[in-house]
Amino acid sequence: LPVLKKEQRKTVILEQDISIYENLGFTPKTVDNFYTKDLINFYKEKTDGMSESTQRKYQNSLYDIREVLERSTVQNWDECNFSFWQEFISNGIYKINDRVSKTKLNDMVSTVKALAKWLEKEKKFQHAKRIAALGMETEVIK
Repeated sequence: LPVLKKEQRKTVILEQDISIYENLGFTPKTVDNFYTKDLINFYKEKTDGMSESTQRKYQNSLYDIREVLERSTVQNWDECNFSFWQEFISNGIYKINDRVSKTKLNDMVSTVKALAKWLEKEKKFQHAKRIAALGMETEVIK
């Protein structure tokens, strides 16, 4: 699939979605990144009608995922391969958080696995099975 350059993408934000963009840490400078629309759609799908704690879990995890994607050099989902997520779960999460509780780590692993599966379903990603295995390894180790 061709990847549009950031200058070629123009994200239109619905008024009712502004708070979601803000809560996930997006700014006017970052709303046109390749992952923005997918993270927003994933969040909305996973939290629609769900409890406040489920919404908070996804919000916190996707905020960190967005931050790591912003700091990285990846240009599309295929570049977010097994090694990318392994590094994020093993080290990256600790670089952007002062403290990482066992609950936060488990929430993050769960969100990464669900996101990978969702991206695969959307035909934007092909690493979901390996990511699921990584999640199991990390949950056992930590």
